[in-house]
Amino acid sequence: MKPTPSNPLLFFAFLFFALTFTNTTHAQELSYYPGMLSVSYYQDHVRITQKEFKGLLAQHEASLKNWNTGTGFEVAGLLAAGGSGFLLGTGLAKDDLGEEATGFYVGGAVAFVVSGILVEIAKNKKRKAVLDYNEQLETRTAFKLEPSRKGVGVALRF
Repeated sequence: MKPTPSNPLLFFAFLFFALTFTNTTHAQELSYYPGMLSVSYYQDHVRITQKEFKGLLAQHEASLKNWNTGTGFEVAGLLAAGGSGFLLGTGLAKDDLGEEATGFYVGGAVAFVVSGILVEIAKNKKRKAVLDYNEQLETRTAFKLEPSRKGVGVALRF
């Protein structure tokens, strides 16, 4: 039987079925916002914990790998920044004592630049992890309402 205006019950049953599947098959996107002292994690604009965030990333192996690589670069960058501070501080102390401190200043400056590069790589890896996760959501099979020349129908997207 074809859903026509003469058979509205069948048409509305079909429409209800199509809308039910359309609403339940869309996956939820992830996002994160790094702050000065903390990071906020979101799933479709709803705040979630870091554990939940990583659990969702674990569903997509490439995303979790990029996230973990980014975390490693971030730790290395923070260690380099700490080393930079230590070297610059030692250079200042040596200057106060009248000793040669040029090597400490150069080392501190190099460590500072290296830390900036490592932290930037970390941000890019983490951003790529989230983008990869969200991208793979779009490739899943889903029912959706699609217009056609003869009206509206349910389309299977995969």
